[in-house]
Amino acid sequence: MSNPMKNTFLTASVLSILSLSTVFVAAPSQAAVINGSFENSLTGWTKTGTAGSISAFSDAIPTDGSKQAGLTTYSAGVSTASLEAFVGLSAGSLNSLGNGTVSGGTAIQQTFAATAGDVISFDWNFLTFEDTPSSNYNDFAFVSFNGLTELADTNSAFYDTSTIFREQTGYQTTSFTVATTGTYTLSLGVVSVGDGRAPSALLVDNVRTESVPEPASMLGILAFGALGGRKLLKRKQQA
Repeated sequence: MSNPMKNTFLTASVLSILSLSTVFVAAPSQAAVINGSFENSLTGWTKTGTAGSISAFSDAIPTDGSKQAGLTTYSAGVSTASLEAFVGLSAGSLNSLGNGTVSGGTAIQQTFAATAGDVISFDWNFLTFEDTPSSNYNDFAFVSFNGLTELADTNSAFYDTSTIFREQTGYQTTSFTVATTGTYTLSLGVVSVGDGRAPSALLVDNVRTESVPEPASMLGILAFGALGGRKLLKRKQQA
């Protein structure tokens, strides 16, 4: 199959298979991540580009529940300038990661409150139709949370996939520990580098906040443990 025909087929296939939803709720900041498993479409998340909540995607299976977020660079998503503005990055930030000139992409994000010591975690899977590795078209996935970090690119470790893409990294987990209590925005995205003809995608699932116990609660746990220890010791002494 010729490349133009293949690209047309891929575009039609992914838009049909993914059934990417256009329904989402621009939610204000809340106490913790909501709808982190994307079971309720993209409620609680905002998006730019082509993204939605999807079920199992061939051999790319959700890690929590029956849904996962799907983001793709088909048609290059939105422009690089629009993508950086959406994420809250300064102009040129995506190019500064060193993969080449970004031609556009897609991102989702959610803003929430977090307490110092909280752990923010999420599962992700990067898929691409580019050659791996590719020096000229080094598409990549990224996360922005108190700084911009690359998750994967065409130089990552891949294995074959039965999806419409060539290869996938498989699901992996990334975590951040909150240093200071405040309001944070978690942004996840995928971009095309170079001509944008061969698409890439990012699957995201199980976004969660794991909170540390409150000091009062921890003291209560310790006190309970100490009381139990004293009772056990007293029983042994009586015996």
